Formats: sequence, C-alpha cells, structure tokens
Amino acid sequence: MVVAPIGPYPKSMTTAHLHLLVNHAALFASVFAFPLLAWSWWRPNRGAWGSAVFLLTLGAGGAGLSQWSGEGAAEAVEDLPGVRESAIEVHEERAEVALVTTLVAAAVGAVGFFVGGNRARLATGLTALGAAASFGTMAWTASAGGLIRHAEEIGSADARVALHDTPRFPERSPAGSVQEEARDDDDDDGNASRK
Repeated sequence: MVVAPIGPYPKSMTTAHLHLLVNHAALFASVFAFPLLAWSWWRPNRGAWGSAVFLLTLGAGGAGLSQWSGEGAAEAVEDLPGVRESAIEVHEERAEVALVTTLVAAAVGAVGFFVGGNRARLATGLTALGAAASFGTMAWTASAGGLIRHAEEIGSADARVALHDTPRFPERSPAGSVQEEARDDDDDDGNASRK
C-alpha cells in the first residue's frame, strides 16, 4: 500500500493520517458501551442495550478502518529514526486479535438485541463481557502502537515485550549518577567489561 493522499489534492489526508484519526474509536466505544451493558443487564433496558450495540458497531467499524489504514501508517514511519520493525509487527499482530474481538462483541450484541426473547439477559451479559474483552485487547494494541514512536516509554516492561528484546539502559546509582555498562563485542567469552 502506498502512503498516498486519499483525496484529489496533494495535501489531502493520507492513510497514515486516517489511521491516527480512527485508531482509538474501538477503544473508546467499548469503554462507553460497557457501563450501558452493565446497566442494561442489571435493570433490563432496551434503550441502553441498543445504544451499547450501536457503540460497539461503530467501534468495530473504526477498528476495521484502522486495520485497513495501518499498512500505510507503517510505511510512513518504518524508516524514521528510532522506529523498530519489531514494534510495528507486534502492534499489527495485536490489532488483528483486537479487531476480531470487537467484531465478535458487536455481532453477539446485535444478534442478541434483535432476537431478544427469553435469553435477552444472557445476550446482554455476553455482550458486556465482549465489550470488556474488546477494551482489553484494544488497550493492549494501543500500548504496542504507542511504543512505535514514543521513545520515552521504551524502558517499560511492556516495551521490552513488544520489541521482543531487552534493551540495555544505563544503571542509576542512588545519588542519580549514571554508570554505563559497555559490552566488548570482540571478546570471545561474551563477558561484559566495565568502563
């Protein structure tokens, strides 16, 4: 996919812009849908349930659009300094899981809402669980996406997992001075030497 303008003008929105614009839609949709579903399960309320299903459907659409535009966004940043290909790959893998989770939550909610009947309470509860799972997977994905360009977070445990490695950082003494550890790559033992 080429990072080209979506519209007819040279400065039109690119797929990278679109990705940044819609990538949090599913996250926030599931955040707002969950309390509506919990309320609807506790005190059956079709209006709250319908609103929550609508939000999850919008979130699923946003997740799909974000997935579609993600390749263009990756191409736009992959050659920038400090961007690791492994961080982009982890974000893409998590995004696939989050998209499926959100689609399933929206589908269960829609089917349960329109079928209704005796199992409405069960369908509401399952949809609430789906909304919670959607939020969890979207937050997990967003965390990995943030690590692509936000180097200030690179020292976190999630960053090391997302990057599939454990980068070395300077060690700080209690006084706050930095003591750097250097590796001697030419050493046959693989032992580290101190400066």
